[in-house]
Amino acid sequence: MTSWNTLYYRLRANFDGLSSPYVLVPPKSLESDGRATYNTGKRVTDVASNDARDGINVKFEDVADGNGGVFEADMVIAADGANSSIRQLLLPQVQRQYAGYVTWRATIPESRLSQSTLNAFQDASTVYYTKTSYVVVYSIPGDNGDLRPGKRHVNFVWYYNCSAHSEEFSDIMTDIDGHCHVRTLPPGKMRPEVWTRQRARGEQELGFQFKEILANIDSPFITAISDYRVPRASFFGGKVVLVGDALALFRPHNAQSTAQAAIDCTLLEQVLKGEMDVSDWEQEVLQYAHRTGLASNCIGAWYLRGYLSWLYYKVRSWISENTGYLSFARLETYSANATKPKIALVVSTAAKAVFAMLLVSFVIRQVSVREIDLTVTDPAAKANLDAQILQIPEFSFGVDAPIDELDVPIQNVPPKSLIWANCYKLELGADGGIAEVRPNSEETGGGRSTIGGDQCVAT
Repeated sequence: MTSWNTLYYRLRANFDGLSSPYVLVPPKSLESDGRATYNTGKRVTDVASNDARDGINVKFEDVADGNGGVFEADMVIAADGANSSIRQLLLPQVQRQYAGYVTWRATIPESRLSQSTLNAFQDASTVYYTKTSYVVVYSIPGDNGDLRPGKRHVNFVWYYNCSAHSEEFSDIMTDIDGHCHVRTLPPGKMRPEVWTRQRARGEQELGFQFKEILANIDSPFITAISDYRVPRASFFGGKVVLVGDALALFRPHNAQSTAQAAIDCTLLEQVLKGEMDVSDWEQEVLQYAHRTGLASNCIGAWYLRGYLSWLYYKVRSWISENTGYLSFARLETYSANATKPKIALVVSTAAKAVFAMLLVSFVIRQVSVREIDLTVTDPAAKANLDAQILQIPEFSFGVDAPIDELDVPIQNVPPKSLIWANCYKLELGADGGIAEVRPNSEETGGGRSTIGGDQCVAT
């Protein structure tokens, strides 16, 4: 894992030769390198087509003194983050949507934690979850990017359900000065009684290593988790494009925001080289953003929202992966701007209907059970039993139970698959029936796994 400061200053060292405590001596420029100028403290106020030069005019103002100016560009790459001013100018209807939960966050120097706790989190991203929240802990570089053990920091992220309209949300997001924040309560601004109450909750719900981290947190902060995805990423004939968080903001469960920016810009290089059309680039980056956003939402739903919410995002994710379908929001945006809005509205409505039918079909498939009478012929199994087979092609899990007490569904795969039941395995024949039951052996046994709360033996 890394930290934002470490990544930022390393990129700046390579981009425009910035020297910093993170990179004291930047790499030397090559003759083949272009010229890079990094102008900070500017806010874009307008972008417009410059037909005379076949380019773009960008208006800006200085954040410090308010003075404005205009510069001309052949192409504008809007990489100005989740609060992108350029996106707000081009797509004012796209707004960040609160996900219904916050993160309590902090970083702690490794030197303040016991060795046993550090060992528990060593070289891993550790997750601890309760019924209504979950915590992620991992190591990141320390001051000035220091990677030496004992000099690094431990990052603590506690996801916690909290309705936007609840008194609790207003309470925890109100700082020591009485100001209620919408997205982030910054470090040093949390009211002591708020953190005392949350830490007491952690003492009751979390494991002892996490409790030690809680006890050593001095300056926690809160982030209200939100997300959005844009219906389009290219404007003015491809002369203005959105990339990274300006294009889509993911919930942070799968840590893919930096990867998204890299993918967007790597593909954009192909456009600049003439190897890809800008319309193909737009389709690629929008599809990636949609799939990745749904995948992250699946993780959050699993830990924080329950099975039905997870199922909703899982089905949508499956549809996107297998059909290339983007989102209702994009269809609705198209409907609003289409030359034939009635036709576009029909397309949008039909897509929603298809999604609803697929969701119902998926649920029915999950709960459909057919009865199979099974007679155990293996000499070691001295009993007859009934087994219910649940046909789910994507999974192969057996119920962890003695074979003579097996009276619950066995999740199964197509013909010629194996089902494990404790120390016995059932092999299906080509017709889908039970071909053989015999004792399991150490050579073919699988590791234990928890799926949907049921203890299973994975094959």
